[in-house]
Amino acid sequence: MCIIFVTSYSILGKNVYLKIALKIFIFINYFLKKGEEERKDGKIH
Repeated sequence: MCIIFVTSYSILGKNVYLKIALKIFIFINYFLKKGEEERKDGKIH
């Protein structure tokens, strides 16, 4: 199990890093948009 994971990780290493970076970017984007909406509504004091 571990060996399979390590080999697949090394083969797909770059793709994994791209996916993680994309997810982080999407989360940051989501929270920024959410924050802007809350500021417009005046929820943040």
